[in-house]
Amino acid sequence: MLAVSTLLEKYATAPFVVLSDFDGTISTEDSNDAVIDAFGMGAVARRALWSKVVTGEDGANFRDCFRTSLESVRPNLTFDEVVAFLRKGASSLLGSSLG
Repeated sequence: MLAVSTLLEKYATAPFVVLSDFDGTISTEDSNDAVIDAFGMGAVARRALWSKVVTGEDGANFRDCFRTSLESVRPNLTFDEVVAFLRKGASSLLGSSLG
């Protein structure tokens, strides 16, 4: 995995760059991040954890960090609560990454 700084440098003069996540959707926010921030470990801890994936610190990898992030969400949270939350405060996420 390339560091963000490497990617920025590599494409600094490109007329445009297309970004997409693994399933082909794209948005300015991610529904998983919004739910983890609100009902799990919170934004600060999530960003710290995921920065380790980008840098490779402590041997961090995507699978383990994704699992840790998801497991931090309260266990009794229902799908209907998630949808209601996203509709209320993060409506732009519904069409783009809740899929």
